[in-house]
Amino acid sequence: MNKHTILGLMACLSIAFSSAQSLISLDEVVVRDNKLELPRATKTKRVIRLEAEELQRYAGQPLALVLNNLAGIEISGSRGAQGQNLGLYARGGNNRQILILLDGMPLNDPSQPASDFDLRLLDLSTIESIEIIKGPSSVVYGSGAATAVIAITTKKTTEKGLDISLSGSGGTHRSQESATGINLIQNTLSLRSPTLFLELGQQFTNGMSSLNGRPEDDPFNRKHAAVGGQFEIATTTLSAAARINEFEAGFDNTYPLEDADFLSLSRQLTFNISADTEFSKRRKLSVKAQLGQSDREIRSNFNALYGAQSLSLDAYFSNYASPRFSYLIGAYLLSQDTDFESLAESQSIEPYLNLSANLSEKLTLSGGARYINHSSFGSDWVYSLGPAYTTKIAKLSTKLFAELSSAFIAPSLSQLFGPFGPNPDLQPETNTTQSIGIELLGTKRAEYTLSLFSRNENNRVLYSLLDANTFAYQYLNTEEAFTARGAELFISQPLSTSLKSNLSYTFTELDSQEVLRLPKHKLNLLLTADLGNQLEATANYHWVSSRLDTDFTTFETRSLDAYGLLDLTVSKRLSPQAQLSLQLFNLLNTNYVEIIGFATRGRNLSLAYQVKL
Repeated sequence: MNKHTILGLMACLSIAFSSAQSLISLDEVVVRDNKLELPRATKTKRVIRLEAEELQRYAGQPLALVLNNLAGIEISGSRGAQGQNLGLYARGGNNRQILILLDGMPLNDPSQPASDFDLRLLDLSTIESIEIIKGPSSVVYGSGAATAVIAITTKKTTEKGLDISLSGSGGTHRSQESATGINLIQNTLSLRSPTLFLELGQQFTNGMSSLNGRPEDDPFNRKHAAVGGQFEIATTTLSAAARINEFEAGFDNTYPLEDADFLSLSRQLTFNISADTEFSKRRKLSVKAQLGQSDREIRSNFNALYGAQSLSLDAYFSNYASPRFSYLIGAYLLSQDTDFESLAESQSIEPYLNLSANLSEKLTLSGGARYINHSSFGSDWVYSLGPAYTTKIAKLSTKLFAELSSAFIAPSLSQLFGPFGPNPDLQPETNTTQSIGIELLGTKRAEYTLSLFSRNENNRVLYSLLDANTFAYQYLNTEEAFTARGAELFISQPLSTSLKSNLSYTFTELDSQEVLRLPKHKLNLLLTADLGNQLEATANYHWVSSRLDTDFTTFETRSLDAYGLLDLTVSKRLSPQAQLSLQLFNLLNTNYVEIIGFATRGRNLSLAYQVKL
């Protein structure tokens, strides 16, 4: 960690417990983590929320890169070529333990090994807000929500009038050595009214090879379209949306590492429909359904076609009418099928209940259970239980919280029956997580949170090498228990009336098995300055410690050097209808390695715009 990071950390910590006036109470803040709209004082999880204005700072950037700036989230490949495959990590877990929601429904691709959604399909300009729910949430959201939930809400209708907007960006897309040039262009056109919306967009990126030090470019071309509407009938709000996202990404041969004209194509069609009926302000019935169709094609030395369908239905009733007792009761249905060499399918029916009871003015107890009836693995239970206690410490509104939770993760259809190393005898993974934390609120812009966690995992599924001579791999359950422990620190502190800071630090330690590309230490420091006259500047520093990776030219595990990157953004609001943002990524053109053999982004410049017509 260099001196600039240390100075920034010391500056934030030195003022973290300074006296604050105009305190905001934890009971006054309602945290909306999708289904559970309860006061912050009752929550046993930390929720990070990014609104549309904050997302505008990153206009034109990959969604994965934005998420990589958040506390406790690491996404390998997000700083490489735009089409690079992504690996998600949180609290020692990977893609299989992190659930992605789109407009309240789990989003997945059953043909993928982790059955996860490919974040490369989504354009940041289509997103209204992002919530990160830290820690296990399987009781409310089901399989896969073992370490974190990434809840994405898309832009839809507007409250009044007709809103026609055009947004986009243009800039460079280069590694540390490649030449500069305008090779990133993205544009999105949207039309929104109180009842209907239409959205069209495209992004084209060139200028980088997926491999390090290679001259051949690997382009990335993404298109998306969406149409939908929202209507009110008495006390019921009906909404529906259809979205198609697709991309073509060039990639190279990985064994041996060499330029190649390989191509990865992916398309996902989703259709969502929902009905929300309010019986009173704090009593609501919600019914949501989602139909998904994904198609992928790999054009390489080993051509492959994949197709998958998923149907999910979630119906739940929430009641927050009583000041002392709230509950959420619902049922979730998931049906998946894929077409590998033969049809593979699975179904799951999952009723669930979540409760929150105010035992006193300061103490709240929350808990819940979910019964999972899986067509291939029988039945199981997951649970959560934890208290939250509010008080005052150093004149700050303070919450102490703890939680014990479990998770159930069924093997994916690809792991069971797919084309690469399938194992129909795999058993489900199970997780148990203990966490404690403290959260302090100062002024309306000041927050200090520290969380400690320990997660135990059994029947962990790994892609294991069976024969080094033939390079035969297979998915296997490990007999050894896997444990991840760590801490997550977040500090949001105004340094003056025009300058504020956000600092996040994550520490992750593994007891036994190593997780490739997962750093033990990660730090992000964001400074935001209001320069007046509708001008804002932000400096974002990221530091990632050393981590392990496999060199697939020798099949040896190596340690990658730590690195730090500095990004700058200057935004100017020209009028209520127009805004410009100038972004500098990796200002110092730092040379670093995310994945052995693969390129990373050097110094890049882009100009983003947003205009409402």
